Amino acid sequence: MAEALFVILSLLMLLGGAGVLFFRQPLHAGMSFIVSIIALAGLFALLSHTFLFMVQIILYAGAVITLMLFVIMVLNVQESVLPDESLQPKTLFIGVLCLAPIVIAVVKTLGTLPFKELYIVPG
Repeated sequence: MAEALFVILSLLMLLGGAGVLFFRQPLHAGMSFIVSIIALAGLFALLSHTFLFMVQIILYAGAVITLMLFVIMVLNVQESVLPDESLQPKTLFIGVLCLAPIVIAVVKTLGTLPFKELYIVPG
């Protein structure tokens, strides 16, 4: 059960992050960010880190993100005002190219670490 919940929360977090990157409307991106913050809080709860869980929910999702969404809604950004993103595929490719060596180094480093079974405290 815990493994399935971990996979679901991880997928929600990844989808929320992808939504932040790819939604054009700032309000939709902010809501997507809230989804990823709440999924991260769920992962903290699953690992029995109650303090981080509560900080994540109360401080980030409850205060900071709500303030950001309030500012976005007060600004009332229209789609016609948003900048032209015709170079987005090119810049995304360059970003992936720059990030690839770091990801490869992290994966190689993680491969050398000794394997330790993850222990999840039952609730």
